[in-house]
Amino acid sequence: MAVCLIPAMSSSVRTADLPAQQLPIYGGGGGSSFTRTCGDNRVMTGFQYRRGLWIDAIGLLCRPVTSSGTLGAESAGSLAGGTGGTFGTKSCPAGYVVAGGVVGYGSVVETFRINCREWNAARRSFTSVEVVQSVVGNNATLPNGRVNCANAVQPVVSIRGRAGAFIDAVGFTCDEP
Repeated sequence: MAVCLIPAMSSSVRTADLPAQQLPIYGGGGGSSFTRTCGDNRVMTGFQYRRGLWIDAIGLLCRPVTSSGTLGAESAGSLAGGTGGTFGTKSCPAGYVVAGGVVGYGSVVETFRINCREWNAARRSFTSVEVVQSVVGNNATLPNGRVNCANAVQPVVSIRGRAGAFIDAVGFTCDEP
């Protein structure tokens, strides 16, 4: 009699291993390229910034995804951009991850908004429950780029763009933690 052994599954497993989603970069044409990433098994849960008339600098706030799928303590990375403006942070509520956002821009980025969605630890995915966190600039009539991760298993894990004295352009990358 043959015996079939099935390996035990952990309570939280990756539901997919899809290619990373490189969402569009929105903004002006100046500045030098930058990338800020959360790192392996980490997701974006907020951002830090310096802001005056425009967004001078931007960086990530990230949380590790534990082996059980829960989110660990939030930590900050380095900023890209200039040194002007006033420092601040915006975080998703506890238990939420960044799943997209809106970039308002002219020749530089003037507004930046993240869309936070509730994290489901057991499924290692986000839900449709959304909360918005933003830094608002001075011009409400700007063109804007709205982007969202295309599926619920790939939250934002990095930002990329161009920066000099200000953030010239920015976009998101979505991937599984």
